[in-house]
Amino acid sequence: EKLYQRELKWLAEQKEQLTKANNLLGKAQDFIDEQKTKSKDVTLLEKALAKVKQQVAKAQTAHDEAAKILNTHAGFDANGKVTDPAQARQTVAQAQKSLREAHRTLRVANVTAEVRRVLNHFRDDKGNK
Repeated sequence: EKLYQRELKWLAEQKEQLTKANNLLGKAQDFIDEQKTKSKDVTLLEKALAKVKQQVAKAQTAHDEAAKILNTHAGFDANGKVTDPAQARQTVAQAQKSLREAHRTLRVANVTAEVRRVLNHFRDDKGNK
């Protein structure tokens, strides 16, 4: 039961991180669109952003799978109490696996640092041309 509650908390925290990542990607896309209106070459920016978006989407898929598992809560009742220990263990293990996959993907993508790095590189090199 404690593990189930822990996974629910992790799910909520990860949802927040995904929201922040998507907001940042939206701002980066706005910047790219603005640069296009100024006739700047944003090809490298678009490629980098597409790569990061792909990683965030992959993390979102794993996160959604964890949410589905936890919302189905096999082996638990509506209050999070164990009704079937074997199913409950399986639910927690499957959810944890999906949450870890999403976490690893987000960590590897390092969305904030990667978007900043690419934008700063653009501003330093191409933005001045």
